[in-house]
Amino acid sequence: MLGIMQGRLSKSLSGKIQEFPSNSWRLEFELANKIGIHIIEWTIDYMNFKLNPLFDISSQEEIKNLQNKFGILVPSVTLDCFVEAPIHKINELTGLTSNVDDLIWVAESLKNTDVKILVLPIVVESGIFNENQLSNLIKCLSSIEGDLAKTEKQVAIECEFDINSIATLLGELNPDYFGINFDMGKI
Repeated sequence: MLGIMQGRLSKSLSGKIQEFPSNSWRLEFELANKIGIHIIEWTIDYMNFKLNPLFDISSQEEIKNLQNKFGILVPSVTLDCFVEAPIHKINELTGLTSNVDDLIWVAESLKNTDVKILVLPIVVESGIFNENQLSNLIKCLSSIEGDLAKTEKQVAIECEFDINSIATLLGELNPDYFGINFDMGKI
């Protein structure tokens, strides 16, 4: 099945290549269906991220109805909210940070949805990355294994690490809950 990142079928509101299409997210289900796409990876932006309709119970029902009507799956979300405000450090570019409790909140808020994979970007837009931050990331993620088990979610880490850092990361984290997301590039 062919899938697409949410927002790619809508005009950008801010000029970013990837953002939640707040004005047209409903229409994207119909547009995806018309062009033969059957999977949408939902996008969660930093700005007011807890207000994203995917976290609202009544909107979850509406999303499920749109999925059924247009034959679209939403098996994963990209947590772009943690690019501007990472869970393991302060972003040197924005001065923002999040708490690992925010990631737990996301997993718990999605427990009654079909979303199974939480894509966690650890990318250059989050600022410089070093071994100390790798250790902090491993500690943060290891601490939520039980929460992921309860919610039946997995975290796919999208990273720009060297192969040794990826090996360290994967060697320290439980493969039942953590893996790597391979980003094939940007449009």
